[in-house]
Amino acid sequence: MEEIEAARVSIGAWTPQSVEVVAPDPSWPAAYDVARGQIVAALGERVLSIEHVGSTSVPGLWAKPMIDVDLTVADSGDEAAWLPDLEAAGFTLRVREPEWEEHRCLRGEEPAVTLHIFSPGAREPRRHRLFRDWLRTHAEDRDEYAAVKREVAARGFADVMRYNNAKGAFIYDLYEKVFAGDPSHDHDPHPRPPTVLVIGLDPYRVLGPWDPEPVATAIEAATVTLAERGYDATNCLVGLDGSDDIPAVVATALQSRPWDCVLVGGGIRKQADLLEVFEEIVNLVRRHAPHAAIAFNSTPESIVEAVDRAVR
Repeated sequence: MEEIEAARVSIGAWTPQSVEVVAPDPSWPAAYDVARGQIVAALGERVLSIEHVGSTSVPGLWAKPMIDVDLTVADSGDEAAWLPDLEAAGFTLRVREPEWEEHRCLRGEEPAVTLHIFSPGAREPRRHRLFRDWLRTHAEDRDEYAAVKREVAARGFADVMRYNNAKGAFIYDLYEKVFAGDPSHDHDPHPRPPTVLVIGLDPYRVLGPWDPEPVATAIEAATVTLAERGYDATNCLVGLDGSDDIPAVVATALQSRPWDCVLVGGGIRKQADLLEVFEEIVNLVRRHAPHAAIAFNSTPESIVEAVDRAVR
């Protein structure tokens, strides 16, 4: 999310807006035609290619009611060559990512459009087309993706990028399947490592007197071992010294990305005075990571064993 915020172009105060996924709308292709006409009228021969991509370009797929368009211009980094005319046509620059294929993202309002701009040779538009064409011809994957989108949207995201992150694991796995099934694609498979969120107490912010060092050392050792075993693990360590809004911290961590496993540490689970905190954390996991395996360890030294038990 830090990278996303850095790429966003300031357009005034940001207003949270609920992410909505709706049933397929037969009017979406016509909305794309309107948007395409606006873009071509604004840029003329500067349009090198333009494509309807994203979920609204796949018949039968649930989607946000927003038309995704990929536009290729001679140099997407040369904003002076195309941005003023698109702004005059009603589009607003929202995202600037020079380090990622000079990607720019604009928003159109009538119809509602997300316009992605790239230069010739960019890889991302090719991936968009591969993904679209696969879903158009593989109904089972299309329907599974629709179910994922509906479930993720039901979690109540107020930021579309957090919504996108939450369904990212499915998309990554499907891209692996698409690339492997394309004989013309030179693909070196990289299966996604299982993601693990370890929720526990920060030993340095638990009231003493006691020595937090052995616990901190054991947590660090478990993190290293999880990485060695092929897990993509992240720690969410909360304090009991009043410095954390524990539910808010845990909810933010759970929403930050998709999780295959969430471990709730024994320090939270085994203390009677933290029973309500433990209950709230479990329900947050159910809400924000409903497909994750849930693991419980008894000591910091048994974190890896508990994750292995839940995931393997």
